[in-house]
Amino acid sequence: MCPIRSVALQEFVEATGLCYEESGLPRMAGRMAGWLMICDPPLQTASDLASALHASPSAISGAVRILQDKGLIERIGVPGERKTYYRLREDAWTPTINGWLARARQIRELAEQGIRALEKEGSASIERLVALRDFHRFLERDVPDLLRRWHRERAR
Repeated sequence: MCPIRSVALQEFVEATGLCYEESGLPRMAGRMAGWLMICDPPLQTASDLASALHASPSAISGAVRILQDKGLIERIGVPGERKTYYRLREDAWTPTINGWLARARQIRELAEQGIRALEKEGSASIERLVALRDFHRFLERDVPDLLRRWHRERAR
């Protein structure tokens, strides 16, 4: 286990927690993600995480579930050891972006549903839904290419 070495790193971990909280996730999940981005060694047990983050085992357990479900962390077994370790996935950000894309698709489909409903009524307020649909269609079209470019760039 490696304690958070400086005030600046503590502030980073806390700011990551706040960022996650503002995105609708528990602050502890964000704090854990922040810690796993900077900790050394990169493999951490639940006990290590609780100690570093001054958190209860139940808070750690909940955050682990959330971050695993989001595809950000992975559970690791080390040969010859009985402990379970966690680490940030090597490509942790792709699942997040794919989640955003799924949400963009959902919003686009909702906008299309609203457009169809308004077209039947001849409503002039359709423009707002058209703009919403077009923006999310743009995201669906262009973000996958950005991900492919990112992976090519990282592979170099």
